[in-house]
Amino acid sequence: EHGRDSEDKPSERSKRSPLLSFSYTDMAFSGDLLAVGSYHGINLYKIGTGERPALISSIVCPGGQGDVSIVGDLLLMSVEDNRGRVDCGLQGISDDISTERFRGLRIFDISNLERPIQVGQVQTCRGSHTHSVVASDDERIIVYNSGTSNVRKEEELAGCVGNIAGDTRTALFRIDVIEIPVKNPGDARIIDSPTVFEDLETGQMAGLWRGGKHDETSQETSQTNQCHDITVYPQANIAAGACSGNGIIFNIADPLKPQRLDAVTG
Repeated sequence: EHGRDSEDKPSERSKRSPLLSFSYTDMAFSGDLLAVGSYHGINLYKIGTGERPALISSIVCPGGQGDVSIVGDLLLMSVEDNRGRVDCGLQGISDDISTERFRGLRIFDISNLERPIQVGQVQTCRGSHTHSVVASDDERIIVYNSGTSNVRKEEELAGCVGNIAGDTRTALFRIDVIEIPVKNPGDARIIDSPTVFEDLETGQMAGLWRGGKHDETSQETSQTNQCHDITVYPQANIAAGACSGNGIIFNIADPLKPQRLDAVTG
């Protein structure tokens, strides 16, 4: 009886929030500004030589992954969890389909570092695990979005199609190219979702690693239908993607139309 009572009582560990709720996931720098992303939001710090970072403000906005970038007075944040809300609320989303859910790229105005304001959102079919700023000028910012989560239901976000055999509308096997107007970030949008993993000869969307084992000693690996992260080198017009079962090199001479140059399986 004593043993059963002990088993029924919640442990101290079980009472705590999920372990990753407040974990830091990424950092972005701009001058003496440091933005630290987490699954719960973003902290903004002032940094200086030989000084401890000084907290300026915090943006409480749960949703993970918390990948961050700073471009001028705009701060970008990746969101992929189903609990993410349009209004940054803490209560999450209980419904399978909801207009209040947010998964994609958030945009904040940080011209006043003490009072960041959400000024734009781009909803995506697979959320945003990470994003990469590819090009920017006074007019617009071009971002590659990498979504790795499940595909949303079309009833929640129009145009989202999952893994349906033969349906080329699928949100799999793509990255998103996002355009953010600097002067009106509320008009940010996806301008293309190229199928960068297609077979260059046949056009088949699933053109790279099909998943499975490389040999008898290897672990099971995932099909290449998304990128985990993309690093860009604009001066050389190339980008490198860590994309499920492949490492990929892209030509980004035209940032709106990334072209796959080569891929390795790993």
